[in-house]
Amino acid sequence: STKVAKSNKTLCQTLQNEASEKLPRKRSILSVRPGYNCIHKHLQQTDVFQDKAKRTLHKEHLEIELMKSRISCMNKLLEPNVSFIYYFNL
Repeated sequence: STKVAKSNKTLCQTLQNEASEKLPRKRSILSVRPGYNCIHKHLQQTDVFQDKAKRTLHKEHLEIELMKSRISCMNKLLEPNVSFIYYFNL
């Protein structure tokens, strides 16, 4: 009986020690919290920056497409029209 009680006490102590090592206590959680908040804020700012960069990139891409279209139109206007030249050279 005392042997079982001692065995149970030892087992209980072992399990308590393992739980203490594996499960963080309130104090250790509180020490991690400021770092977590800092990292979380940084990730939010990074996300906002990436969103703005994507929007800016999309806007610049549209501007480039518009410029290419205008250049293409100008080139067409500057090309000599073959039928027009043929008509006036007769």
